[in-house]
Parts: sequence; C-alpha cells; structure tokens
Amino acid sequence: MPTMPKKVKDVNELDSVSVLNSVRQELGGTYADAVPMAYNVGDVMSNGAVATSADAVASLRAIGNVMTTFQPMANMFLNALVNRIARVIITSRLYENPWARFKKGLLEYGETVEDIFVEIAKPYQFNQTKDGATVFKKRTPTAKSAFYSMNYQK
Repeated sequence: MPTMPKKVKDVNELDSVSVLNSVRQELGGTYADAVPMAYNVGDVMSNGAVATSADAVASLRAIGNVMTTFQPMANMFLNALVNRIARVIITSRLYENPWARFKKGLLEYGETVEDIFVEIAKPYQFNQTKDGATVFKKRTPTAKSAFYSMNYQK
C-alpha cells in the first residue's frame, strides 16, 4: 500500500544540468566514464576553473554528441531519466488514506441504496395469571426504510 513520502520533491526546482548530473551519478560505471559532467555558468569545473557560458554550452554539446553517436548510452540515459522522473512524481502524489476502511464503494448515477431500520424490541410486563398464549404471541416490530439515489451531482 502506498505511504506518504518523507520529503516531497518539487520537479520545478530542478534544472537540466542537475538532472543530467544526477542521472550520470545514478548510472555510474561506463556511462559516467563516457559522459562528461554538465556545468552551469559559475560552477567550479573538475579542473578548478569557474565555468563560463562557453564552457557550459560545450559540456552540454559533449553530452549530446555521446548520446547521438552511441545508441546504448542514449537508451541507458532515457531509461534512467524516465524512471527518475516517474518515481519522483508518483511517490509525491501517492499516500495512504487513513479512512480507507470506511469506503464502501462508489454510488454511480442511477443507483439506489436502501437503509433499513428495525426498531428495537419493546419490553412488556409478564403477567403470571394470564394464560400462556400471550407469552409466545407474535409481535411485529416497527420497520422503516429510506432510499437514496444519485441522479445528478455537480
């Protein structure tokens, strides 16, 4: 059963560079060796220099070249990207309903539900002097019913 995630992630906070780098870190191995890191302007690169706009564009082009020239890398990337996005969105949307045990189903249009109420038995005073016919006498209880139907809901 789905449970409430510990920390809800907002997909809108992520930029493309952080998504590319997180997929690279998640896949690791040969993918991380073949695909270079992506940089934003102002990030510190692996050689210690601060990335300029030309460096940021060059890193994205290098990643694109690897993806377009080697199909297995593109497949690995797309598989990891779809799994990562779907996992974040689905786990942030699902939660456990604490009132699920009270759900009895949906009332569709045109269906009718009937509630039946039978009044509790009324006590009576037993008289020993009367004959036994009154002891086993049939007494009909008061029964009421109510019908609920849904024809339209706005």
